[in-house]
Amino acid sequence: MRGCFSGDGYKSGFESRSLQNVSFEQSVVRAKKVIAQEAVPFDLFEDKYGHDTVRSDKAYVANRNERFARGEKIDDYGTNCAKIFEAILHMRLKKEDWVNGVQAIKTNEFDDIAKGVDEAVRILDPETKKELGAFAIDAMITGGGPLNVTVEKKMQRIHEEILKNELPSVKYFFDPETGALGLERLPRIVVGADTKTIQEINEMWMENNKEGMRAHPLQIQIFEQIIEQAKEIGGFAERNGQIDIAKKYEEIKKWAKKQLAERTKKIDPSWNDNAMFVISNSLFPFKDTKNFKSLEHHHH
Repeated sequence: MRGCFSGDGYKSGFESRSLQNVSFEQSVVRAKKVIAQEAVPFDLFEDKYGHDTVRSDKAYVANRNERFARGEKIDDYGTNCAKIFEAILHMRLKKEDWVNGVQAIKTNEFDDIAKGVDEAVRILDPETKKELGAFAIDAMITGGGPLNVTVEKKMQRIHEEILKNELPSVKYFFDPETGALGLERLPRIVVGADTKTIQEINEMWMENNKEGMRAHPLQIQIFEQIIEQAKEIGGFAERNGQIDIAKKYEEIKKWAKKQLAERTKKIDPSWNDNAMFVISNSLFPFKDTKNFKSLEHHHH
């Protein structure tokens, strides 16, 4: 990822100490702090799951973190960019800047590591506050090479889970309204932005430019990504007879279309960055391959 902005007026992008007056290291520290503060705390669940369970989940996290720290540091820069996006996205969802009528849950490290869910979103009925649907968001950045391979890996995982009729759950969640513990069978959605966009939003974030963030067109792209994935992945689930999964994606699609319609009135709908294409292209495992097969016959 080194120098991914070269030829862009930035010598080596985030690598240089000052990111147009904002130090990248400071941003990373802030992002990690926000994530730690926002994450669902383990200790609230001692009375619900029992002391031993919580302790063993904490030990699992510590063990995995230690192994990870000893492992290969593949791409610090990419990982840090993704952390910044994760933190900013969570806060925009929580403050309902980029979305309305949701509860955004920053899961704790157990659900992140063991269940692969770092953000869950519950769609709530504005009147009754009843849950109309929920999904897991995987926030990621694109920017060529290894970062884009990650997108394909994530789609591959969704594909495998649906074939096995498995959807991820979140253990550490409690709804005081209903007494519901945990979130079950969350459809996964990948949302992405490219490194240049993250740089732009990160500057607004560090300068506390709330208006700039609230009006950023990335939110339009995110809803377009949600709609496209819900359509393709939901269609795939339906063709595979996973009707319950298909229904969940259908709910998300309907909701996202409404959100998008509201937003395009005020925000430039034509904007998009490289992530839109990368994610779109990574949806090939879900496409109906019958059409491709008929094309192949003509060539032979």
